[in-house]
Amino acid sequence: MQTSEIACCNWDNGEKKTSHFHLTATPRSRYNGAILVIQDKTSDYKMVEIGKDFIANASHELRTPITVIRGFAETLQEHPEPSIHMLEEIGGKIVRTTRRLEKLIRSLLTLADIENVLPENFQRVDLVGLVNQCKQQFLHCQPNVSLQLEFCRPHLFVRVDPLLFELAIMNLLENAAKYSIQPAQITLALYQEKGYVSLRVQDEGIGIPEEDLPHIFERFYTVDKARSRKAGGAGLGLAIVKTIVEKHKGKIDVLSEVGKGSVFTIFV
Repeated sequence: MQTSEIACCNWDNGEKKTSHFHLTATPRSRYNGAILVIQDKTSDYKMVEIGKDFIANASHELRTPITVIRGFAETLQEHPEPSIHMLEEIGGKIVRTTRRLEKLIRSLLTLADIENVLPENFQRVDLVGLVNQCKQQFLHCQPNVSLQLEFCRPHLFVRVDPLLFELAIMNLLENAAKYSIQPAQITLALYQEKGYVSLRVQDEGIGIPEEDLPHIFERFYTVDKARSRKAGGAGLGLAIVKTIVEKHKGKIDVLSEVGKGSVFTIFV
């Protein structure tokens, strides 16, 4: 006989937590008893719930720009002979919205790809060279940003997936610029610690409220929703960074104070 039940457990700290168990009972014919196997399935249920939340959030984020584009298309339908000004205004808004939609889809696909990263993609990479490459790409897109580099030595070699790690660095730089008063002042530093290398991205931006810090690496979470929407973000950049770092068996920390900026540090 098999049964599955949901049990509510009260832990020592008084927190009420729902746990999921799968129970299997096998009667023993020669004895008055049975073999009872209890399996904790809480993590499995949690992954299912995370997947459901992700799909719901992704659907919402995709629906918003699609609704906007449809609204503009209907406006053009209602005005068979729109003025040049109307065409320019609506055309510009459609282009910006489709770019945001494209960025969102690209981020969603990136998250899926990261989950399936192959071991053979990891290589011995000079982080100094990779960071210099990221600086060139970043300043090409945002030439008004001041980006200072600090290295403890000419070369720092680590074993990483170069494409994924480059993406993590670029996302941190873009996040620093997005939440800074322009022109943004950003510092990227590399340090050789005992047993690991740390990569630090520091900005002098608006900072992160203390109550938001525990959630900033969650998918679709944004601290300043208005600023994020304006920049075309959907709250996936830092989630991608954390996922990449975890795939490299590393960790990421953040220190921030409102009005004084933020410091993100990757340890690998």
